[in-house]
Amino acid sequence: MSIGERVKELRSELKLTQLEFGRRIGTSGATVSTTESGKTTPDNQTILLICREFGVRREWLELGHEPKYVKDMQ
Repeated sequence: MSIGERVKELRSELKLTQLEFGRRIGTSGATVSTTESGKTTPDNQTILLICREFGVRREWLELGHEPKYVKDMQ
């Protein structure tokens, strides 16, 4: 699974539109769309914003290593 597919999985799980997801991390819905489709890869800053905003682990977002959420490690 790619980082774009994991972004889409996360967004779908949270029941957010691409626009809503983008707004939460300070980007556009179009950028979320291109990330999910694999046309672009989020930069380091965007990855950090996604992890911080949604409480996911960077290792999960980038590599797919479980657990997904930071809270699952406690």
